[in-house]
Amino acid sequence: MPEDASNATERKQERLALLHFGARLLPAIVREPERVRVFPSLAATGLKRLPSMLGSALGRKRVVLATPPEPDPSRRYPPPGAVPDPANPYPGRDPWTWQPGEESYEDRQARFLEICAARDPDGLLGGAARACLQVEGLVSSEIIAKYVNRLDGRLDCADFFAIHMIHALYINERTPFLDTDQATALKQALLRFKYWLDEPGDHDMIFFTENHQVLFHTVEFLAGQLFPAEIFTNNGMTGSWHQARARGPILEWMKRRAKWGYSEWASSEYFAEDLEALVLLAEFSDNAEITEKAMISVDILLLHVACDLFHGYFASTHGRAYEKEILTGWEFDMAPAVKLVWGTGTYGREGVMTALSLAASTRYRPPDAILRLGVEEPATFESHERSGILFADAEQFGLSYDRIGDAPAFWGMGAFTNRPVLDLFVRAADRWSLWNTPFFDVAKDVHQLIPRRGNLGTRFSGFDLEPDRILLDQVNKVTFRTPDYMLSTAQCYHPGGRGNQHHIWQATLSPDAIAFTTNPGSLDYAEWGAEGDTGNFAVGASGASGATIPSRRTPTYWAGQNRFPKAVQHRNLAIILYHVDPRRAIGERAVHPFTHAFFPKWAFNEVEEKDGWVFGRARSGYIALWSAVPAAWENPDDTFCHDLVAKGTCNAWICMLGNEKEHSSFEEFKKDVVLARKTCDLDTLSVSFDVPQLGAVEVAWRSPLRINGHAVTVRGYPRLSNQFCESSFGSGQYRVEDEQASFVLDFDAMTRDTTG
Repeated sequence: MPEDASNATERKQERLALLHFGARLLPAIVREPERVRVFPSLAATGLKRLPSMLGSALGRKRVVLATPPEPDPSRRYPPPGAVPDPANPYPGRDPWTWQPGEESYEDRQARFLEICAARDPDGLLGGAARACLQVEGLVSSEIIAKYVNRLDGRLDCADFFAIHMIHALYINERTPFLDTDQATALKQALLRFKYWLDEPGDHDMIFFTENHQVLFHTVEFLAGQLFPAEIFTNNGMTGSWHQARARGPILEWMKRRAKWGYSEWASSEYFAEDLEALVLLAEFSDNAEITEKAMISVDILLLHVACDLFHGYFASTHGRAYEKEILTGWEFDMAPAVKLVWGTGTYGREGVMTALSLAASTRYRPPDAILRLGVEEPATFESHERSGILFADAEQFGLSYDRIGDAPAFWGMGAFTNRPVLDLFVRAADRWSLWNTPFFDVAKDVHQLIPRRGNLGTRFSGFDLEPDRILLDQVNKVTFRTPDYMLSTAQCYHPGGRGNQHHIWQATLSPDAIAFTTNPGSLDYAEWGAEGDTGNFAVGASGASGATIPSRRTPTYWAGQNRFPKAVQHRNLAIILYHVDPRRAIGERAVHPFTHAFFPKWAFNEVEEKDGWVFGRARSGYIALWSAVPAAWENPDDTFCHDLVAKGTCNAWICMLGNEKEHSSFEEFKKDVVLARKTCDLDTLSVSFDVPQLGAVEVAWRSPLRINGHAVTVRGYPRLSNQFCESSFGSGQYRVEDEQASFVLDFDAMTRDTTG
């Protein structure tokens, strides 16, 4: 790893950046008397800390640290239990199903209930599954206490626990499986809970990302419906009041997703959370509009997943990704739901609650056309999608940068400190007492010094803040797949900008034969989680020393991009250009001057390096990967060697995919690629490549993608468009059609015509 990117250096740079940030604020502070009045006490505290901060940052206080040992590669990759066998890499786990069997959807529902009951023998989810199967069993009171404590402590991800609890209580109403004390404990915890930002009480919960919003609103709606006359003690209102309050935000959330798409686009982690909320609304809501629109919303979400499936792996580009779903197809959160719906992939370890919500549902069934679409294997399938809205165009979609009620909408798309909403961010934090809560607490000691005169956005115009990278702006994404490979890319997404958890492109030939590139944001890497999602949810990462360090800081070594590339795709070809700007935003830790590719050699049946290309074959699919800057393998002698590093801030990567049908053999594929004319100029960051079967491809950092001299459109896609589905952006209408049937979805008209 590059020596100048150690964790210690990152922390020093961060402290200096914070001092710089304070200097920028000072002129505005002195103009507001109320800020000046609190300045002496805060300044005194800061002055006490200043010598150690400056001494450490400027090198006056030198501490010689032993070089930490390089972590065992197995700690970073692969997941625990993996063996270097492409045909069976996780012996003992539910095997990967490449083709659906003869089971019906209803058969798979029953099968998953049995799986859930067995894997969670004394847990809440297992108990709910047994109740659905009419099988007796006991739920551990210790596990009930864990759920109650999570809600009472108002800890991060408490809503993930709350959705389990509300589901269990509704199942318990149908078929009792909780004893009286357990049901009462869950009920009382829900009555004490804080359901939204404007309610009183301290908390350590994140309300405002896209998935958290629908989870909080769903739990509030269903809890209010279940206990209509009870007093919810946190704000003294009845359950009926809470149900009525949550109804409007739920409908608005669903409408925006239906018409605009998801800001957390194609996120396996968070599509799983969205899906379980929507399925529970469809199953348990007593409000006809909520029920019908929730069913349509589930259809739309599953339709998106179906278009990005590769034999059961949701292998798309993702708006928000974690290592566990991009380094392998065996660990992604949507895996159990995918196998339940389509019969391919694996029931996995994560996403148990999402699949359980579908398995236990008596009202919702996916339309047959969606079931077929997820397993269709045409010779080629190409899908274009536009998801989310442009932050700069928010006012055209009815949002206001100044309206306090629109703050959650902006936060749902990751816009917190971006200049137009910076003042709104401060006002909302004041209004809802958020300065001691996650994300906001970075300013908890100094927030009283932040000017409130409505000019922060102007004052910081031209300066980048570290949190700006969280923005999830509109994406135009393309997915191209054959029976042997899939390629998916976020087209030309903010080239050179600062990224977060954005997973920009991925090539997939099997659940483990995967390739993508990043400019890493840190040398930290996430730990692999424990079995399933029936235990604690935690946020954390591991440093190079191997010690676990609590961290919400992303991007990490593999997940996300510190600086976005200019990535473009045409059918089976992707070109990824990097121009890494070394200038740091205020508060940014470090910029790492290298790019690297994930390419797990062990997962391919054959790997060969020739003329600067790395070739791989997995089953009947082929891949070729090339770096303009000569790249070297990290840990080349390791069994699970997977990290191909290219030093430097400018680079061009080319990825081309093929198969036996297109090239007759792996040998012919390699020959076609090597002999194709290719030029690259790193000064202008331009690439030209005579691609076999595609023609002359040209792209540059400042020039569009051209195929045979014609510019290719990479923006302004429809909401969804492929040979099976059409939807215009903003319409909320979807038509799906194959050789056997068609159906129409219309969100506003509440039409779910699946009879065609």
